[in-house]
Amino acid sequence: MDVERFAGSSWAGWRFYRGELFAPEWRRGLTPGEIRALPYLMALAADLERRRRELEEIKRELAGVARLAGWYRRQLVLEARFGFLLPL
Repeated sequence: MDVERFAGSSWAGWRFYRGELFAPEWRRGLTPGEIRALPYLMALAADLERRRRELEEIKRELAGVARLAGWYRRQLVLEARFGFLLPL
């Protein structure tokens, strides 16, 4: 059954066949369960992208902390060579 007949011209080429929805370029259709799962899959993809951005931010922060740790380490070595006492 062509979807265009009851849904309009923007659905041209889409069809229902044996309980599955097919796009014009698809070889395999979507079952009702797969169609219902699409919002969940999109939410998972959005969450994955959010977590990727958070991870990149943490990596940038870690790089900054690593630079500071290197600076403090060099200062400690320099002060130890000159016999300076670090304040407690």
